[in-house]
Amino acid sequence: MRGKNRDCVPAAEKRNAKLINTHIVKIAGLLINGITKKRDPAKETQNRQCTQCGKKLGVRFTNSICKNCMEKRKKYNKQYYKDKFSELSEKRKAIYAERKQTHQCPQCGKKKRKTDGHTFCEDCRAYQRNYRKEKSSRYRDRNRDKKRALYAKRKQNHQCPQCGKKLGLRYTKIKCKNCMEKSRQYNNEKSSEINDKRRALYAERKQNRQCPNCGKKKRKTDKHSFCEDCRAYQRNYYKERSSERTQNRQCTQCGKKLGVRYTKIKCKNCLEKSKQYYNEKSSELSEKKKAISAGRKQNRQCPNCGKKLGLRYTKTLCKDCLEKSRQYIKQYRNLKFSPKPH
Repeated sequence: MRGKNRDCVPAAEKRNAKLINTHIVKIAGLLINGITKKRDPAKETQNRQCTQCGKKLGVRFTNSICKNCMEKRKKYNKQYYKDKFSELSEKRKAIYAERKQTHQCPQCGKKKRKTDGHTFCEDCRAYQRNYRKEKSSRYRDRNRDKKRALYAKRKQNHQCPQCGKKLGLRYTKIKCKNCMEKSRQYNNEKSSEINDKRRALYAERKQNRQCPNCGKKKRKTDKHSFCEDCRAYQRNYYKERSSERTQNRQCTQCGKKLGVRYTKIKCKNCLEKSKQYYNEKSSELSEKKKAISAGRKQNRQCPNCGKKLGLRYTKTLCKDCLEKSRQYIKQYRNLKFSPKPH
């Protein structure tokens, strides 16, 4: 028996040692897996845990990351993009300066002509123009649709379309009083600024002998303020507008709708304004003409055309102006005293 027990002892020890080794390996494996194992975000979101640190999230918390991890990520991203942007901007500035010195396009590096005054080449300028137009049109259309929908909704509910204030039942205007006052003030300020800019530009172009409308250089012999093209365009525009308004029974000056029995072309307000303007203008012109004619008479000149008269010439007007005036008087007398057709 003793011999048998002696033989069995080493086998039992070996068995125990194997079991211990297997347990140690399992524990070590679990520890290693716990440290190096990658987290599965899908499982963690199902278990309502933070996908970054594994922290338990609340029932009403909607994000997959906890607040601390969110703040850490924001700080990291902010610093990262700041450094990245500064590096890129420095590189771009260096490339821009280098290409500009060698007379190249700073965007594509294409060689430019020496006579070209622009910084970018023709292709890049055309691309930028088209890109800006598309972007502005997209943004404009998107905002326009939203604003129109909101405007229509507020108008149906009898609200002010600008601020959404509820209007009274007997209130006839679209906007409320405060918004009306604000819009009037804004429009007056804006119009005064635009008018000041236009006047300054008009005076500057007039001094440089340019057309105030298009900036085109005029001839020295041209006495008109505007160029020939602008004058022709204005004549055609005003003729077409007046013909359209007369057909639609509107005032040719302001476009106000006229009555059925009203016979004149302009409304009463525009007629009064035009009379005042022409009376003031005619008085100014008559005074100027009188001053010019008096000065010409003293210098023995024709008061009408300014031609120099001889010492023995007794009449005030020159021969050409006398003939013109006689012909005009004859035509006027024939028109005035001609018998009316029956």
